[in-house]
Amino acid sequence: MKCKVCKREAQNKYCELHEKAYANIMQRFETWKNAADVSWEQYLNELVKNSFTGVWAKEVAEHLLKDKE
Repeated sequence: MKCKVCKREAQNKYCELHEKAYANIMQRFETWKNAADVSWEQYLNELVKNSFTGVWAKEVAEHLLKDKE
């Protein structure tokens, strides 16, 4: 199976690096939602715009926005 973001080998939807970024995105969403009352889409857009977001997380967030998962 290939990573949905970068086409590297993957066990699941993503390669090891993008899988870690995806797990972090999912884990932190509840905190953001409670603190800022944002939707899933707003959260992902904020991640993409934030200069402190890592490259792997931005790529996953962009992928999730594109595919509307």
